[in-house]
Amino acid sequence: MADKERREEERQDRILAYLLHKMPEEEQRLFEQEMRQDECLASEVAFMKEIALAYRDKEEATWNEAVSDEVLMLVEDAAYTYQQKKKPVAARQKWHTAAKWSMRMLLFVFIAGGAFFYWGTRPYYTTEQLFADYYEIPEYRGYASRGDTHLSEETLQRLDEASACYDVGNHSRALLIYKEAMQGVEPEEVPNEDLFHYSMCLINAEQYDEAIEQLTTVMNKGQLLHATSEWYLALIYLKKGEKEQALFLLNKIVEEDTKYADRAKELIEREKRKKWF
Repeated sequence: MADKERREEERQDRILAYLLHKMPEEEQRLFEQEMRQDECLASEVAFMKEIALAYRDKEEATWNEAVSDEVLMLVEDAAYTYQQKKKPVAARQKWHTAAKWSMRMLLFVFIAGGAFFYWGTRPYYTTEQLFADYYEIPEYRGYASRGDTHLSEETLQRLDEASACYDVGNHSRALLIYKEAMQGVEPEEVPNEDLFHYSMCLINAEQYDEAIEQLTTVMNKGQLLHATSEWYLALIYLKKGEKEQALFLLNKIVEEDTKYADRAKELIEREKRKKWF
């Protein structure tokens, strides 16, 4: 009796594996051949098709590719083979099979529903993709004068050298000079333009945490480059995978209606887009 029940369980597991595309290709071919030779097996698969179609009609929201039209076509082939033989299955055997598969289908729908909500809500774009699409290092923003500053002549000269490197696109060299120039200098004493260009070099070198510190200082010091710094700060948080902070800044940009508002709105919509299998 135990062996009979074990064989029956193995038989049902094979059918379920077949429907869920879990069988290796060679085993699947042999199973389809076996269905054409075994009318009872073919009838079980055919009846499974009827249950599957019923659940697909009632539970459309949780139906996914695990039981696709392609699978149902394969099942229909097995059902057609059985019907051609015109040997009906006994009602008692059919009821017994239906009861077992009904329970299995309830479990299947539950699992499929969970998979739908987990896999069916994955982001369409990764944060790395979004960052790459929207980030570009800006051109050098020159200024007529740094105004009143307590910086030494040597520091100002080094800042000029770093700005010149930045202007010609040598951002790695500019970063080294910026770092040397700012040793022992409080960021609040450095003009916003220099801090901003320094931050861009840091982003380009993937030194995101320090770039966040410098851009935050630029924003706290006043309106000059505030909106631009806010935009790049949002992109850094996106790159780091800190989506909540990134979305907070992006929504703030939209509310403030800065020159980056349209790009921020587009980026928010793309971040919300999900991948449905």
